[in-house]
Amino acid sequence: MTLEKRIINSKTSILKAVSPNTNNHYDTLFGGTAMHMMDYGQSKHR
Repeated sequence: MTLEKRIINSKTSILKAVSPNTNNHYDTLFGGTAMHMMDYGQSKHR
């Protein structure tokens, strides 16, 4: 398999624990925290 195909077929998974202090009063994740997690995952995949 060529390097290009390996890169195209690659997958990155990052698991993060969400603690109660990252939730708002609706018991959902703060938007900024979610954006930070997505940005972190995207930056590690480069």
